[in-house]
Amino acid sequence: MVSLDDLVTAIMGGAVAAVATDTVFGLAARLEDPVAISALFAIKQRPPTVALPVMVASVEDAERLGGTFSPRARSLAAGFWPGALTLVVPAPTELAQRVGGRDSLGFRIPAAPGLLALLERTGPLAVTSCNLHGQPPATTADAARAVLGTELILDGPAVGGVPSTVVEVRRGSLKVLREGALEIASIEAHPWP
Repeated sequence: MVSLDDLVTAIMGGAVAAVATDTVFGLAARLEDPVAISALFAIKQRPPTVALPVMVASVEDAERLGGTFSPRARSLAAGFWPGALTLVVPAPTELAQRVGGRDSLGFRIPAAPGLLALLERTGPLAVTSCNLHGQPPATTADAARAVLGTELILDGPAVGGVPSTVVEVRRGSLKVLREGALEIASIEAHPWP
């Protein structure tokens, strides 16, 4: 494990790190660094066409990247962020393609104080569960170390152990892409303008 300062320096220099989120450990790379993004795909052994989600410190950060939040998406963000909800919304093609997508991105603000502090210093990060593609996600620093193979790990309070719920929001309609830590019923019942 390393200090937050050392982790910021490593990530800004192009390293892939493991980070404790409020759900599971994640692998993180600087969104603006295509070489680091490629390294993340390689470490995870993830097909390059399976898009990586993006963690941000605020909705404004996601919007600066070009994420388009409809009134319903904005309401869900206000109701469940920070937390275990990944919202997939329309985004610029160039940015989406950088992380394996087409015309949308999954954004999330995690409820993990250490990771939020990291995001405030590094800016948006591509973050996906820390595991080999198709395997169970790491829920401990030791398991994350085994996947990553280095000590570039931001540990934190006990993670929840269940990945985030992923919901796509387009033109006001919801499509559940993955059931996870948040109950779908509470998302569907959330009021919106």
